[in-house]
Amino acid sequence: MMPFTRSFRFAALLEGSSLLFLMLVAVPLKHLMGMASVSSTAGLVHGVCFLAYVWAVTDDLLVNHRGNWWPLLAVFCALVPFGTFALLWWQRAVSARLRQPPQR
Repeated sequence: MMPFTRSFRFAALLEGSSLLFLMLVAVPLKHLMGMASVSSTAGLVHGVCFLAYVWAVTDDLLVNHRGNWWPLLAVFCALVPFGTFALLWWQRAVSARLRQPPQR
């Protein structure tokens, strides 16, 4: 398995972090403290990060020629909290396993 491009890794970390900030900080501030401006600003930033992530998924698909399942998995991981982090961890684990010589 080819490693992810640098732009994809950066976009995945950025998108995952913005989703967590939105869900764990901005939305509770909106509902508990009445600070709607924090939520709307964080939502805008998260939307831009998501678009950058989709762009990076497309770029990684074109560079590494991944299968048809790849964009679906990547976008699904963007919708789940900690999903992009799990995707990066999974790819790193698979790459490390492929680099090791076979056990006898």
